Amino acid sequence: MTDAGHILRWEDTVSERAAESEERTRLALASDQHVLLIWRRCYDQEDRILEVTRRAIRADRSPVVYRYE
Repeated sequence: MTDAGHILRWEDTVSERAAESEERTRLALASDQHVLLIWRRCYDQEDRILEVTRRAIRADRSPVVYRYE
């Protein structure tokens, strides 16, 4: 995207919630375990959204590390 002339910035929103049934199955979670829900949005210099990513990860095993340039 930068090769196409976009100046990029990202915004992440992280929250925690009880896992849904399908997430418990896929992530091998007990019924009382939670997930971290991460929404990442990539914007260009005109505040247009170029990409959106949603991830649900195990809250008990997944550190979240942010490193932005």
